[in-house]
Amino acid sequence: MRIKVSTAVIITVCAATAPAMLTEYIVRDRQTNHPVESASIPEPNNLKQSKGEKQSTTLNYREQTRHEYRQTDAKLAGIVEKIKLWYGGDEKFIKAFDASQLAWQKYRDAQMTMIFPETEDPQLHYGSSFRLVFPAHLTGITKKRIEELTIWIEGVEEGELGFRSVLRKEDIDKLKAGK
Repeated sequence: MRIKVSTAVIITVCAATAPAMLTEYIVRDRQTNHPVESASIPEPNNLKQSKGEKQSTTLNYREQTRHEYRQTDAKLAGIVEKIKLWYGGDEKFIKAFDASQLAWQKYRDAQMTMIFPETEDPQLHYGSSFRLVFPAHLTGITKKRIEELTIWIEGVEEGELGFRSVLRKEDIDKLKAGK
């Protein structure tokens, strides 16, 4: 289900409850499907600092983990975009790739539900570290997906067996050069 935030931005909401926690981190531009960097992730009222009060180390780490997740998610979105562009002429591959991405997103959501099964009030259940470790787990899962997809944007050497859908490195180099 999608909730309209504005004409330019949507938030993806998953059916399961824990993946709904993902939505506060995955805010995407409606046209490009890229994460929106300027989107702020709301803080619970009890964690806001008064003016002039020095931010705690935990708040700094939490912001760093959220920022790292946004960067990692943006990197994945860029890789997906390149794969779709470079392999767009192969309809069977693109159909399989889209199915793979959808399956990975379901896997990611299921992993997060498994790690954090208590979804009614996760902040209360898991404590103040929840907002620190939740995006850290998302980052780890997303980095693994990036590793899996990298071969499709780096290519394989001529004669390398086992990767029928992957372009050769020389063809990838031509695509990178814009030829």
